[in-house]
Amino acid sequence: MIKTREGIYQDNFLRELIVDNFAGGGGASVGIELALGRPVDIAVNHDENAIAMHKVNHPYTKHYQEDVFAIEPEEVTDGRPVGIGWFSPDCKHFSRAKGGKPVEKKIRGLSWVILKWAMSKLSAPRVIFMENVPEIQTWGPLKEVDGKTIPDPERAGETFKGFIAMLSKGISATHPAFAEACEFLKIAEDGIEASKLLRGLGYNVKFKEIKACDYGAPTIRKRFYMIARRDGQPIVFPEPTYGTGKGLKPYRTAAECIDWSIPCPSIFGRKKPLAVNTLRRIARGLDKFVIRNPKPFIVSNNTGNAPHGTDEPLLTITTGNRNFLCTPSLLQYHTEQSKGEVRGQKLNEPIMTVDGSNRYALNAAFLSKYFSGDQQAGASMNEPAPTVTAIDHNAVTVANLIHYYGGADHASKADAPVATITCLPRHYLSATHLGVFRKNTDGKDLREPLPTLTTSAGHMAQIKTYFEKIDEAQNLGYWNEVRELLNSYAGYDIKDDEILLFEIDGVKYFISDIGLRMLKAHELMLAQGFPPDYILDIEPYIGKKYSEAKQIARIGNSVCPQVATALIYANCADMAKSKKPLTTIAELNKAISA
Repeated sequence: MIKTREGIYQDNFLRELIVDNFAGGGGASVGIELALGRPVDIAVNHDENAIAMHKVNHPYTKHYQEDVFAIEPEEVTDGRPVGIGWFSPDCKHFSRAKGGKPVEKKIRGLSWVILKWAMSKLSAPRVIFMENVPEIQTWGPLKEVDGKTIPDPERAGETFKGFIAMLSKGISATHPAFAEACEFLKIAEDGIEASKLLRGLGYNVKFKEIKACDYGAPTIRKRFYMIARRDGQPIVFPEPTYGTGKGLKPYRTAAECIDWSIPCPSIFGRKKPLAVNTLRRIARGLDKFVIRNPKPFIVSNNTGNAPHGTDEPLLTITTGNRNFLCTPSLLQYHTEQSKGEVRGQKLNEPIMTVDGSNRYALNAAFLSKYFSGDQQAGASMNEPAPTVTAIDHNAVTVANLIHYYGGADHASKADAPVATITCLPRHYLSATHLGVFRKNTDGKDLREPLPTLTTSAGHMAQIKTYFEKIDEAQNLGYWNEVRELLNSYAGYDIKDDEILLFEIDGVKYFISDIGLRMLKAHELMLAQGFPPDYILDIEPYIGKKYSEAKQIARIGNSVCPQVATALIYANCADMAKSKKPLTTIAELNKAISA
């Protein structure tokens, strides 16, 4: 019997155990637990910060802060059978983000610990799950070049194939991977244990690359997943449940992960000016995802309501005006592949891969109502602009995310899945502010919503975009700075006495400001697919500081829970305590204590 603040868990000592190696902050563990309605039994990780977060969120689990190779399976399990062994070895020495930097043989060889568990006489997992970057399939020998240790490109995949062979049907003693496995496992090549590898450990093995957004996470994070089982049952990779095809739920989006109540400070007038690459990303994201975005969407500030298209009915209308029309974009700081490329996405799509560095910023355009003379002849632009929006009590609109990955133009829409979240704080929110000005009236507070912009099924406001001569009586906010930004980095040639206008149902607007802020850890947590009641700020529970940077690192290094849930339930439903997968920690605690 295990008693925690969450409740009491009555263990059944005849059941199979669940072991999460490389447990990190708990992405795989929470995915497993939501699938089965029961806790992970053992979690292993060498990092004290990871173990600290895991302990808070998985109180029924026995934790080992150890090198994974120092763990003896039959000792930590007391010789009990293991039903599920989950392994997410460190992937940074395989990831494309590593580039041509030197690699470490020890870290690249962490996957060998899977064989150590599979060789256990009493505690070999019945089903093994492995998660890594797709590049794990290029795992091969290393070589020295100019004093640097790098992968040998001519032998890419050689070690990976040997690893699969030893886990399944066996391998030749002359295969280089056999010697490496024995070295990591600290067994003699001519010994009894090594002979098991030569014969093969008898697992049926299949693997596949999976995008997390296909299973309900608001991120496009793509990872390699391997399933190996030795019980004769079929290996199942479940069909996607989200997407654009028939019968699929629509992708979850970046917009639903953003806390719209957090204001975005202006990018202008800062004590430390933004870097040129940052300004370029903002300008090109503004051009591509705000000025040229043809389809806006509605953000509802009511709790729990996701964004929805303007071609759908509005959600329930409340006494407060909480529905705002948005045309956001997301700026990504991943390296561009071509000079003219604009890395970015809509906010109504899943965010790109979330890794351990915060590399995203929300970029939102703030528009002001404009009064002036007639439209200039011949000044219309070639492409229509999207409908623009307002903010309500610090809720930003016309937003996009910026990703700080290097390169020049990383941007994406906020109505798209989130890109990869990394371990460092490199995700920023940029907001272009909307101000309101009427002829013969004073300006309106930027935190108030625009006058009513109605929508109904099948109807959208007519939008015109064009240049007009500036009326100097108008308060233009930061328009001159915005104009310079567009001219310098987005290919515009707007004259000093011209202004870019958006006309919506006869009302004119212009861009008066642009705001930028870092995405917060709790926003990235949601983007990675964690339940909203997962505990990220663990300071009150551990009694010492646990910085936001540490929180982001745990999220970026984690498995997307939805993928783990889908794989576990499809292959191990026989171990489930609950009748169907759960979605929140509250549901999980109730099921565990039942």
